[in-house]
Parts: sequence; structure tokens; C-alpha cells
Amino acid sequence: MRTDHPERTGPGVVDEEPTMEIAGPEPVPLRGLPWPVTMLLSLAVATGGSLWDLRVSHTLGVPFDTAVVLGSLFAVVFTRRRALTAPMFGPPLVMIVAAAIGVFVEVRPRGEVSTIGLAIAVPVLPQFPVMAATTAATLLIGVFRLVRGRRRNRPAQPPA
Repeated sequence: MRTDHPERTGPGVVDEEPTMEIAGPEPVPLRGLPWPVTMLLSLAVATGGSLWDLRVSHTLGVPFDTAVVLGSLFAVVFTRRRALTAPMFGPPLVMIVAAAIGVFVEVRPRGEVSTIGLAIAVPVLPQFPVMAATTAATLLIGVFRLVRGRRRNRPAQPPA
């Protein structure tokens, strides 16, 4: 609020209004990223791996698997603890969507829906063990983060 007081002169003199402080716990800063951000980053990494792998070797192999694993682990490690469900169960979805994007961009299947579905499913099916192992790893890391967070937030108990 700008005011002109005779004792205060000069342009832009601002009176400070009194502030009221509310008693209560300090706000806790949020640690981590929102789950949509980490899932999109995971999908971007996996899609990049699928595009590169399909361009270089014309199939989905180790580079794609590595990109899916790294993207999924990134998502479960850097997501806020209260929103871990999506990254914990996300690797199958990330793998299928990234493979579909890669196949559509690099292979460009044409024909009926069944032909397009087979063009996507054939490269993804051999990746099932990697998808299962990645999902198991993200579940273990997510459960560990949830349990560790509960212990940290537990009030201190006096010694018996």
C-alpha cells in the first residue's frame, strides 16, 4: 500500500502492514517429483531406447531393455513418497507404450488392426522377463521407501 506521509518523503514509500503469525507445525517441504512427471520421463527414456534400438538393430533388444529399466528405476526413486503407486506398477505400461511408439515411428505397420497389433506384440513378447524383473525391482524399492518413510515420521518414544 503506497502512502504519502509528511514525515516520510520520497517516491515509492511503502507502509508495512502488521502480519499475523499462525501457530502450528512448520510446513514440510515436498521431496521428489510429481508422479506424472517421473512417469513421462520414464516413458521418454524408454521411447528413446526403442527408437534407437529399432533404427540400429531392427528389433527390440538390450538397449531398449536398459532404457526401460533405467527409466523405471528413475521414476520409483525420484517420485514423491505419497504417490509411489504409479511408478511401482508402471514398467509394463511404459514398456508396451514405448514399444508401440517405436514400432509406429520406425516400422510403420500398415493394414488391419490385427496386423498392427501383431507388429507391436511380436517385439514386446520376448521382453517379458525384463518387464517382470523391472516390475519386481520397482515394487521392492517402492515398498522400501514407504516403510522407511513411516519409520522416519514415527514420533520418538521415550526409553522404557
